[in-house]
Amino acid sequence: MERRILIKQLMLLTGGVLLFPSCLRSDEDRIIEYNNFDLNESQILLMAKLSEFILPLKENPLAKDERLHLFVIKMVDECLMFDEQKYFVSGIKELQSFIDEKYNSSSTFDFSKHIELITKLERQEFESNISNFYKIFKKQLINGYLNSAFFMTHVIEYKLIPGNYQVHVSVI
Repeated sequence: MERRILIKQLMLLTGGVLLFPSCLRSDEDRIIEYNNFDLNESQILLMAKLSEFILPLKENPLAKDERLHLFVIKMVDECLMFDEQKYFVSGIKELQSFIDEKYNSSSTFDFSKHIELITKLERQEFESNISNFYKIFKKQLINGYLNSAFFMTHVIEYKLIPGNYQVHVSVI
């Protein structure tokens, strides 16, 4: 009987040892895992700030909880080709390192105070990876907004029956 208790406690101890390193990660190193690439929280936060600048939904109380940057990441992970995913991930890493070098911190970065960076992104004045990242990000962000519940219920007028049927229409 003692052997069974010893084996049970040894298995619990082994499971605890295997799971313990995941508890020691800092918030910066925590990685949200997707199927084809990994992004850390600072990169996701940078994408959240960029999406808030492109589509400022915080002004509208109905659209506050739209997490469109997560939609973009999911669409890139599941729907784009491998080379586009590679451009996306390398582009966000290069954009983050560029912001860290030029503005000292990407975690406290505010896009509204640095309009020149957005105009460079819009004009595609960066190297190809950052430009490809921005094109993919903006396209998927607008796609996510146009398919969001907020847009479909509050922006577009919903008609149950499309158009009116007019019987008497003059041909001439």
